[in-house]
Amino acid sequence: MLWNDASLVAYENATEQDFYNFDLKLAQVLERFFTFGTWKSCWRRTTLRVYADETHGALLTLPRGFETCEQFQPACIEKAPIYSRFHEFAGFCCLTSNGQNRRGWIPCESGLKLYSDSAQTFRIPEGTFTLKIYGTETLSGQIKFSGGLDQNGVELFSTETLTITSGPTSGSQEFTQLPFIQKTVTTNPVYLVAVDVDTSEESAIGVYAPGETIPEYRQYLISAGADGDSVNCICKLKLVIPTSQNDIVVPNNIGALKQGLKALQYEEKSDQERAGRAWGPNYPRDNPGVLAGAIDLLDAELESLSEAEIPQFNMVEYGAGTVVNVI
Repeated sequence: MLWNDASLVAYENATEQDFYNFDLKLAQVLERFFTFGTWKSCWRRTTLRVYADETHGALLTLPRGFETCEQFQPACIEKAPIYSRFHEFAGFCCLTSNGQNRRGWIPCESGLKLYSDSAQTFRIPEGTFTLKIYGTETLSGQIKFSGGLDQNGVELFSTETLTITSGPTSGSQEFTQLPFIQKTVTTNPVYLVAVDVDTSEESAIGVYAPGETIPEYRQYLISAGADGDSVNCICKLKLVIPTSQNDIVVPNNIGALKQGLKALQYEEKSDQERAGRAWGPNYPRDNPGVLAGAIDLLDAELESLSEAEIPQFNMVEYGAGTVVNVI
């Protein structure tokens, strides 16, 4: 369906190199799409856990497969009746407590600020610690810890290497700041824990997929949340390049993909004008007779599926007795 838009070679005569070239062009189109915007099937709703401590605050780490967080709200703990000074409502609003009484309640929408775009663990250990891994490998692999700060806060320039086998493997280097983490490809997940030097208590800080060699996650500092809280998030998927026939292509709008592949063909011929029209946007609704480009088709698909806007309630803690006031 897409082959003729990406290759001049007939499909039945294609070689392995031709198939590789097609996959490469498709990957380039998907990369452009993810750069241009966020389209149908690119958002996911997920529930994540907050990890908080006095040193770093409340942190929210996106798992692998997610690029960025658009919005979040704490999972509902309790529902409270709401009203305004003009009307009473029969509805309820989801609120979360900050550990105090009802006067300490806050609305579920809270601030979200980028903490790190290259975090390698979902939790940052405190104090002095060593690192320990748990694996279930029949063929051994390796995980390397480079740099970091030692138990005296001095920068390390050495690398500690642990062998990934079936069972636990403990490191001996003491850290006060996490090192850079790199692992080999494995057949099973690898679990990373931090071991407190004083108490020997183990805390899980990372789980790495078999093909994950350099972990890298987006991590946020949130304005409200205690350790162990659950939050509901709307996240954008990370670009995943399809490499086999069974891989899912996102976004999967056939017309947009065809136009994107044509645009690459024009770029290879240095025909920037036709390439620009193939990419779009050309705004065909405002310009009758103009061909819709790839971005026009993605925009139209997204617009047709958009939900109606829902206004947000702003609340203060003073109302009629213990009833939250809407302002």
